[in-house]
Amino acid sequence: MKDLFRVSLRAAIIKGDKILLVNERNEKMWETPGGGINHGETIEDGLKREILEETGLDIEIKKILYAFNRGDFIHVIFMVDSKDESQEPSEEGTLVKWFTKDEINSLLDKNEADDHDIKLFKMFVNEELK
Repeated sequence: MKDLFRVSLRAAIIKGDKILLVNERNEKMWETPGGGINHGETIEDGLKREILEETGLDIEIKKILYAFNRGDFIHVIFMVDSKDESQEPSEEGTLVKWFTKDEINSLLDKNEADDHDIKLFKMFVNEELK
C-alpha cells in the first residue's frame, strides 16, 4: 500500500505593505492562514473554508506560489485576494494580525516562522510577490 500524504493549503493575503498572519495556538509562531483539505473537498473550497474559519475573510484564489512536501504533508501556498479587509474574530480562537516587512524580518530572525512559510516570508520582504 502506498504512503498517504495530508494536503495543507496556505494563503498569502497581502494588502499594500502588510501580510496577514494567524496564530492558532496563542504561541510565538505566526503563520499564513490555512489548513488541511477535507476528504472529497476541492482545493478551492478547502482553502476558502479554512481562510473564512480563521480570518472571517472571503477570498479569491489568484495562483499557486509554490508547493513542497515535508514529512507526511504536502504544503501548497497560494496568492489570494481578499474581497474585504475587515477580518472577524475566528471561530477557532485564532489570533489574526497584519504584519509589516520589518515585523516579518523579526519573526525570521527569532526563528518564529513555520517551515512552510519561510520561503514566502523571504519573498514578501524582498518584494518578489506580484
